Amino acid sequence: MGRGLWDDIIPKIKSARPRITVFSPWASKETLNILVEKASKGVDVMLYASDDLSSRLHTDALLSLFETKKPVTRPGNKLLKYIGLLLFILGLIATLYLSIMIIVSIIGGLMYLYFQGKYKYRRVCKLGKGKLRIFHAEPLNIIHAKIYIIDNRVGIGSVNFTLTGPRNDLEVVLWIRDRKTTSKVLERISEISKIEKSRHK
Repeated sequence: MGRGLWDDIIPKIKSARPRITVFSPWASKETLNILVEKASKGVDVMLYASDDLSSRLHTDALLSLFETKKPVTRPGNKLLKYIGLLLFILGLIATLYLSIMIIVSIIGGLMYLYFQGKYKYRRVCKLGKGKLRIFHAEPLNIIHAKIYIIDNRVGIGSVNFTLTGPRNDLEVVLWIRDRKTTSKVLERISEISKIEKSRHK
């Protein structure tokens, strides 16, 4: 208990190996970047947060978790694409002299369009698929628990997963190191998540 709990919570998160679960209504870009880094190193990271849009810092933090990816739905072929373009241009030039070159030009144009590849843009969470759960925030009905599960330790207290909370505010976090307790807390969080999801369908 006290100020400066950043130095208690963050080192534990940074040294986590198999698992990190954070249950906090609010977060900041700086703290979420730590989770993204751990996820990129193979740590199983799960984040539960609110969709409280009244906090600009929290909204920006959640948006920073998403990136736009361009998966290939049909691979392109540069050589055939440019052969098609060449045929199209030659066909256009030759149409002045030979009518058969109109067909060549059409084939070339179609080749160019087809072999340039097909892409589909989508936004994905940097933590991984299904690794972010958002609880709907309503007046007098908001996620307010703060729980940190780091490997086989559970931290329960008042500390939001923000930059200022753990550094400046007078907060408390109680750590319990016990496999059974950790499993029970994870099960309960999963149950609550399912209940909340069904409430807002």
